[in-house]
Amino acid sequence: MIESGIEDFRINKCPVCGLPHTVKIDVHRNMIANDMNKDIRVPEFKKINLDIICPTEEINFNTEMYIQEDFYSKIIKLCKVDVDFFK
Repeated sequence: MIESGIEDFRINKCPVCGLPHTVKIDVHRNMIANDMNKDIRVPEFKKINLDIICPTEEINFNTEMYIQEDFYSKIIKLCKVDVDFFK
């Protein structure tokens, strides 16, 4: 079963303007049914590279983020939704 949801990632200090930002990413996952009482979920962190445009200076920069997945929820597709100031 494929599920999607928007996840927020925080950039503490933008390398361009120095302000904190929030990046919203639409994550599509392939969910495999499991028994929570029997199966053990071991999280793995997958490194992704993102090209982000700073909302204040309109300058593009590259950053690395880690997103969590495991055997029962593999990431299929990532779609960047929005970059905003941290609230």
